[in-house]
Amino acid sequence: MKLITDINDDVEFLRQLYMVVDKVKSCISETGIMDIRKRVPQFTGEETEEEQLKKLNEQAKKNIMDMAKRLMIEKPQAAISLFQSLCILEENEEYPKGFALLAVALKCLENKEVMDFFMSLMSLENAN
Repeated sequence: MKLITDINDDVEFLRQLYMVVDKVKSCISETGIMDIRKRVPQFTGEETEEEQLKKLNEQAKKNIMDMAKRLMIEKPQAAISLFQSLCILEENEEYPKGFALLAVALKCLENKEVMDFFMSLMSLENAN
């Protein structure tokens, strides 16, 4: 098995990347995580700048946990499918399971270029 980040052939890379893009779009659409990401706290208008920042930070943490719950509890198949799309299997090879699959996803997502690409995809999806 190799990861999308390990592909050196440009044609193979673009083909595999297209499949990943499709999975990202499906995952975003199916899970609604972009809507969760947009949630902001309620302000009364009487908060100090420090209180506003505290509310924003608390909301951001809540949003992350809500997105994780959506991906891991409510719609896990969308996350699994996306993680698997980052793997290129050899003949008779199976996708990694459990922590091994998570390790694959994290290895790809820790790559700055990969994350920049995914963020640009989410921005495009957000614009629609």
